[in-house]
Amino acid sequence: MALFEEDKKLITIIIAMRVMESESFIDKNLFEFLLSGPKKVSNKANVPEDIKEAPWLTSMMWADLTYLSTLKPFNARNLLTHFTSNADRWNKLF
Repeated sequence: MALFEEDKKLITIIIAMRVMESESFIDKNLFEFLLSGPKKVSNKANVPEDIKEAPWLTSMMWADLTYLSTLKPFNARNLLTHFTSNADRWNKLF
């Protein structure tokens, strides 16, 4: 039995992500965000009023999304606007 038999899918994904990072297919900051979350987030980020249809969305989640929107390939327009415009679909997904 392999040493990491139970975690082979996770290890494969991490290795693939490291290769993508080393080949500049993925930004290092985005890779770090995907592995461990944001380094700094504002605890004062308030969920916009227009997405109150998603009661499960906390201020911390919104702060994480706001931070993610600063990393390539995301931006406020393609991430936050999409989220606010499609809150009902995100609610169903959740």
